[in-house]
Amino acid sequence: MGKKFRSGVFISIIMVILGLSAVGWFVWYTGKMFVGLVSSQTAVTSENLPETNSEILNLPEIKIWTCQIGVYKDKENAEVLLQNLHNKGWQAVIISKEPYQVAVGAFGSNEEALFCYQGLLENGIDSWVREVTYPALHYKVSGSETETVLEILELANSLCAGLGQGIDQTDATERIQDIKDSDYPEDFRHLQDNLSALNASLDGQGNFQYKYNQQLLQVFAEYKWVTYKYFEQNP
Repeated sequence: MGKKFRSGVFISIIMVILGLSAVGWFVWYTGKMFVGLVSSQTAVTSENLPETNSEILNLPEIKIWTCQIGVYKDKENAEVLLQNLHNKGWQAVIISKEPYQVAVGAFGSNEEALFCYQGLLENGIDSWVREVTYPALHYKVSGSETETVLEILELANSLCAGLGQGIDQTDATERIQDIKDSDYPEDFRHLQDNLSALNASLDGQGNFQYKYNQQLLQVFAEYKWVTYKYFEQNP
């Protein structure tokens, strides 16, 4: 009787040990599968995330001279003046809002702007020569198109800030073309279009300087709008 009892106890112990082992193995295997599944999902999620970069934007102050023609409280009145000037062959630009300031040409010095002033006067258009400044920019730019955004802003800044220092036509043309062929945020489309139009003015046909200085003011104005809007949306 004693031997049978001990045998029964021994068998029960063995069964308990085997049962615990089976439970332990099941828990270990299930945990392994779970970890593997989570790791796999994490890897796939990471692969699907777009690459993002971040760089510090460091652009110098811009100072230009221009011929201002009118200042208006209402945008509609400013646009009427723009159209009237366009009909007379002048490419005027709204360079500031509230009030809306209308001007023609971007120049590197007061003396250069005076030539434009004289041309306007000969066409019966009153204006006054004034200096316009836009502050230096120091900002962190992030996103999947960071490099192109920096290239657009740096090119626009260098063309405006470098007035009076000569134009490397080949370099400007190549940089504008590179930007045109790249992906960039929709907010920068107008600035890119203005750079392309500036590039077209570099063809050397007709009055090169006349076309270039008027188109450059378009670039300057759009540079102001896009940097203000872009940095306001990306604090």
